Amino acid sequence: MNSIIKKVIEKKVIVIFLSIVIGIVGAVSYYILPRQESPDVSAPYALIVTPYPGASPNDVKELVTKKIEDKMVELDGFDKVEGTSKEGLSIVLVAFDSDVDNDKAMQDVRNAVADVESELPSGTMASDINTDLTEAAGIIISLSGDNYTYDQLESFGELFEDKLSDVDGISKFTIEGKLEKEVKVVVDIEKLNQYGMGIDDIDKALQAQNVEIPSGDIEYGKDKITVKTPGIFTSLKDVENTIIGISSQNGSTVRLRDVADIYMGLEEGAQKYKQNGKNAVLLTGYFKEGKNVVIIGKDVRKIIDEVKAQLPEDLVVEEVIYQPEDVSKSVNDFMINLVEGVVLVIVVVFLGMGMRNALVVSAAIPMSILITFGVMYLMGIKIHQMSLTALIVALGILVDNAIVISDTIQVRIDNGETPDEAAQKGTSMSAIPIFTATLTTIAAFSPLLGLPGVAGDFLVAIPLVLIISIIAAYVVSMFITPAMSAMLFKKTVKKNGKENVLRKFFKNTLRNSLNKSKTVVISTFIILILVVKILMPALPSEFFPYTDKTLLYIDMNSEAASNIDATEELTDEVVDLLKDVPEITSYTVAVGNGLPKFYISMPPAMPSNDYGQMVCKFDLEKGDSRFNSNLELADFIQVLLDENISAGECKVKLLANASPSDAKVEIKVSGDDLDRLAEVSNMLKKEISHMEGVANVKHNMKDKTYEINVDVNEDKAISMGITKYDIQRQINMALYGKKSSVYRKNGNEYNIKLESNINN
Repeated sequence: MNSIIKKVIEKKVIVIFLSIVIGIVGAVSYYILPRQESPDVSAPYALIVTPYPGASPNDVKELVTKKIEDKMVELDGFDKVEGTSKEGLSIVLVAFDSDVDNDKAMQDVRNAVADVESELPSGTMASDINTDLTEAAGIIISLSGDNYTYDQLESFGELFEDKLSDVDGISKFTIEGKLEKEVKVVVDIEKLNQYGMGIDDIDKALQAQNVEIPSGDIEYGKDKITVKTPGIFTSLKDVENTIIGISSQNGSTVRLRDVADIYMGLEEGAQKYKQNGKNAVLLTGYFKEGKNVVIIGKDVRKIIDEVKAQLPEDLVVEEVIYQPEDVSKSVNDFMINLVEGVVLVIVVVFLGMGMRNALVVSAAIPMSILITFGVMYLMGIKIHQMSLTALIVALGILVDNAIVISDTIQVRIDNGETPDEAAQKGTSMSAIPIFTATLTTIAAFSPLLGLPGVAGDFLVAIPLVLIISIIAAYVVSMFITPAMSAMLFKKTVKKNGKENVLRKFFKNTLRNSLNKSKTVVISTFIILILVVKILMPALPSEFFPYTDKTLLYIDMNSEAASNIDATEELTDEVVDLLKDVPEITSYTVAVGNGLPKFYISMPPAMPSNDYGQMVCKFDLEKGDSRFNSNLELADFIQVLLDENISAGECKVKLLANASPSDAKVEIKVSGDDLDRLAEVSNMLKKEISHMEGVANVKHNMKDKTYEINVDVNEDKAISMGITKYDIQRQINMALYGKKSSVYRKNGNEYNIKLESNINN
């Protein structure tokens, strides 16, 4: 090491030149490094959503959810499964061990669901399997307006989608909130009964009268002419004129229009979005991996402005989520911290050692950071919240070695050695202690490299970047700092023969401490114990902190389990309450589903007719700064909703750096007797609510719902040639409806849904 240091001092000009080159490479690496909000991770979770239209929650549980759960338990690496059974919908979330091969586990889930589908009831629809629960949208833009229907907003959205999908770095742009249309055939049961027909007769007629079978061709001379027999519906008039039977009373033809209303309408239970109370569709963008989202974001904004200029002025285009802005802010905050760190080092070292020494020491910070950026680029480590966290932590460590080296060199120069001689001997003397200190610091962060599973993948950049920066600081202090010191340091000139005030203060403090070493050690331990026992418990604690984003989201569940209109009324009620909160600047509402996932730690939304979600942007200064933190605002809104909302349950949540739990404390009560479970749950809720400091106490035990049972006289039914299947099929079509056929127009396909007018 001594020979290397000697060469460095002898060739100090070359070393400084190489340092400048390395700095330039680091700066270029910083510019081209991919920037994104969060690390790319894949979680061993899968969400399986299976519709079973018309089935009760208990039937869904026994016939669908339980069978899927049993299949998941058999998979390799299985950890746990959570099933939720709602009216007409089964939701299963399956988790695997953290060390499992994620790709294999997800393929196993798909295969298992394919195997179990043959065991599910015939009315069950195909399962939707989501195996990428960590994918988050980088951009969400709402299109809304008072004068526009959802169809018109969708057409505007398609203009944006066509342009934005071509942006380099965008993997896809999708339009959320498309409301599909269908042809509704609403049968008047009383009229139908007059003709002695059942609703299944109409179903068969619609299928039979709306078919197109190739008719073949005939020879005409040397040519062949295709024969086409019209068979499909070409207009709603064709649907209305469909012959469904012959009247037994007068022999007249009975057409569909005689017993039903036929019109084009929106699909029942369609998911809707609203922006600030207006109809809206959402443009959702996803970034490709390994790209600089800040640069991509500028391109996206440019295209949005170009397309917007061609559209009506009253069309409102609003950024709901814009990740490039957040990433840019995080990077800018780091650069501000970096500049502040350099300035503080210059000030502190200047007070003790002078300006020349301050400049040499402070150069260690940007030089170490630039080297770190270069190594990050080579190792494929991106700039995101975890790597920036590591760099901010490292700012306080990078300068330590340089201070030790520079001070040692300065002392030797003051003692009469030449700058070159002092730089060589001073660095050689400090090399082993600094190397040992560097190893101990690396050892302190190394255990984080061994964190398993998703948490390890998410946090691995912190120890990696810290270790890289610490090694970079060691290299800078061993080679660059001595070279700069040899060029710039001079012998300290004492003013009026007096020693530096700061140096004199520390010298006297050290001398007094050594003279009373026992007292100092004992006092230090006493203070340490007092801090641990008294001050630390008084500090607020949390496992993962909330983010500093100025937005919150509200999960809403309506009491009407299968009525999406009731859910929309609930969301409107919440909107009316929040209009009077001055801190809320805008809000986006989803009805029947959640918004597209826009933050990595957010749990996936569960699509259901009784579920809605709202995302609110806020500005604490808008309300005369009555709230000191985001959490205070969230707590205020939670209390406001609890006191005023009775038709459902609302949970206000802030974004956190880990998957949020519904509560800080959860108590699980299990048993076979549902009535007893409800009794105990209500009792616990009542008692816990009276405790000081406790808020928003809830349980997920649903109230009982009414169910109409059809009591069939089997003997009479059989004597009339009617089976249980016939009865169930008629009732199912009358109440839930059935997609009987397809209506094609202008290249689009619309389902023909058959249902009845029974409503009591």
